[in-house]
Amino acid sequence: MGLIHTPRTLASIAKGLWRRHQLLGGASTTVTQPSSKGSQTPIGFGLGNAYRYKSRVGLFDVDYLGHMNNAAYLSHAEFARWEMMSCNGLLSHFFKSKMHFIVASTAVRYRQEIRPLFGSFVVESFVAAMDERSVWIFQNFVTPKDGRLRTQVIVQGVLVATSGPKKGVTKPADVFTESMGVDKDVVASLCVPLSSENDTDQDVFHNINEVIGNYSKLETSVRELASRTEE
Repeated sequence: MGLIHTPRTLASIAKGLWRRHQLLGGASTTVTQPSSKGSQTPIGFGLGNAYRYKSRVGLFDVDYLGHMNNAAYLSHAEFARWEMMSCNGLLSHFFKSKMHFIVASTAVRYRQEIRPLFGSFVVESFVAAMDERSVWIFQNFVTPKDGRLRTQVIVQGVLVATSGPKKGVTKPADVFTESMGVDKDVVASLCVPLSSENDTDQDVFHNINEVIGNYSKLETSVRELASRTEE
């Protein structure tokens, strides 16, 4: 498995770094653009808007039915996160700070199959929310020809420092604002409880907050069940 997975992971990292180089033009700072509220938001880096990972259904992705296997979605979701974190500078920060992104739990909803072999698809990834401990990343698989949403993935992860004064689980907001220089307004808008200035955005934020709340309840219930099983 590693003979296939590792090269594809390295390829995703290389693609993200190359895209970052193109967007930044060789600069070391984060590329930003003014948002509708006057703050600065990262361009396509997964914060403020979605990062688009493009791929095709490969030979190692399909099953005997000829469409993408369920497990392949998780692999491509991971490749998309590697590429996104390489592009937005988070991976470089991890290496410098001896920090890791650890996946705590994942939920997948398969809406419609992706096929045929070598068919193209896009994974749109964005940081949906964060709190004192966790980061939630939403990832949507979309087929570009018809724009249909095929699969939805929710990933809950934590940022863990392996050494230094902040060893252990690190507050995500501190990493994005203090270490990466992401605009504080952008980060604040992602912190739970979410907030917005107008009713339309409020509905969107409320829906995301509700999804994360229900997801957290499910995760807690599953954890309790595991504890009882171990007992």
